[in-house]
Amino acid sequence: LNLAKRLLSLTKPGDFILLKGSREMKMEEILEFWQKEYPKNNPT
Repeated sequence: LNLAKRLLSLTKPGDFILLKGSREMKMEEILEFWQKEYPKNNPT
């Protein structure tokens, strides 16, 4: 999840992120992390 944390620190409201990868790469873990953490780091 280091990558997820790093990417989260680079995003700002209004950014679009395309997350592409395989289940084998466990990309869903990054998506789940973002869904949980993004609202806390970027309140609207």
